[in-house]
This record gives sequence, structure tokens and C-alpha cells, in this order.
Amino acid sequence: MSINKKGSFGGNKLATQIIGNIFEQVNWLKIEEELLACQKIAPCVSYPDDFCGLLKTYPLWNQSGDPDDAYLYKYEGAAQITDIGIQLSYLSNLVKNTFHLEYLKLCRLHEYTSATFFLPHRDYLDGSEEVAEIYTRIYIPVKIQEKCWNSYEDKYTI
Repeated sequence: MSINKKGSFGGNKLATQIIGNIFEQVNWLKIEEELLACQKIAPCVSYPDDFCGLLKTYPLWNQSGDPDDAYLYKYEGAAQITDIGIQLSYLSNLVKNTFHLEYLKLCRLHEYTSATFFLPHRDYLDGSEEVAEIYTRIYIPVKIQEKCWNSYEDKYTI
């Protein structure tokens, strides 16, 4: 798990740190089953200007419970589970048992397909900078492709 605090592109580093490890608690066969089940679920696309290739997004929780909404908004109250979140019950329960849902605003499963590349960009240029100031983004990789570029503390691996 990593936590990404507000930063900017263009020479400034984003503060990233490992805040926990749930590796031993996970049933990896169930994760694999649910990732395969995603092939039968229509994904949605969010923030298409930020990447090249095909990024499939599956919202598990969001503001409205709408499985076609993968955007982050500032709103009061807890996130609502989507039909996708209900279908992917193991992943949803993993989130429920790891985080306080009353603070959750958005939970998405992203599938980065072959040759997907994120363009250097700065988040929240759509006028939602206040969202960045009040929310913390946490990434939980559940499966990493063998030939995926990753970085941590200025070290890049494939």
C-alpha cells in the first residue's frame, strides 16, 4: 500500500511511503477469480487525457453508487457501493475490512492493459484542487504485469 500526498509534476517529488502490508491476509486465488470476472463487466473510462493505451476502470464505491462514474468529487457522507462492488465481493470485503468506510469517497479497480502509459500530468487541474487538500489517495496493487514499469524512491524496475 502506498499513500500519495499532494505534489506537483515538474521537478518536485511526490511524497510516497509504504504504510502497511496486507499480503499475508489475502486469498490470491479469490483475487485472481475476481480479476477474471472483470472480463465480463463493462469497464468505464476516467480521465482519458491522462494516459495512452487502454485503462479499464471498475468503480467499487463512489458518490452515487453508479458503476459508470469513476470520478472523484467533493461531497458529504460515505461512498455508496456500486453493482460492480457487489459483484466483486472478495475485493469489496478486503476494502471493508482494511479501511473505515465512513471516510471512503472513491474506490476503483484499474486494469492497466499492455502498452498503457500514463502521461506526465498534474491532478486536479479540473478545478477540484480542494479535493486534493482534503483527501488522501491510496494505491493497492493487486496484480502487477511481468513487464510493467514501476518506480519507488527514484528506482525504476521492469
